[in-house]
Amino acid sequence: MPNTLPMLFTQSMISDLFNGGRVVRVPVKFPVDYSDLSGFRFSDKNGKKWACGKGVDVQQTEQNLVSAKSPIKQGDLIWVRETFCMGRYEEEDAEHPDDRTLYIDDSQDEHQYVIYKHRAVVDGADIDGATWSPSVHMRKALSRLTLLVTHVGIEKSEDTGNYSWVVQFEIIEKNISQVNNS
Repeated sequence: MPNTLPMLFTQSMISDLFNGGRVVRVPVKFPVDYSDLSGFRFSDKNGKKWACGKGVDVQQTEQNLVSAKSPIKQGDLIWVRETFCMGRYEEEDAEHPDDRTLYIDDSQDEHQYVIYKHRAVVDGADIDGATWSPSVHMRKALSRLTLLVTHVGIEKSEDTGNYSWVVQFEIIEKNISQVNNS
């Protein structure tokens, strides 16, 4: 069974997913540098330096580091945590159908369900009156998207000089429990 882990997504990251984006960058949480002689080097929590070993080419050298240190591996399943609220869609009555407004009623009752902020924006709902929960509060059972990791690499930012894990994936529009049970 693959490793499953959560990942927080911002509104722009969710929009990117639905517009064809298939890559996320995750900052490397420890100091990394590169040497032509030894490949990628990193420090452990005691400050001791380690090398992951130079491969026969750049791709193999990258994969040596990914295999040894990346928290995300090919085949892992990521469940997406995004901004949401509990409520239901309602429509304000108007004389003309074009004047009707879709809004979110987040009153506490037995008819409420999860509404994803990105979906509400796409649907044209008035999102200002709803009480949104940040993605960090999304429970696994409420997630609607699962990502199957197809490749993990590493890349150095030209702006900051810091390294990030580059995670490529396929989108599965199901809750992770449905993916694990299929």
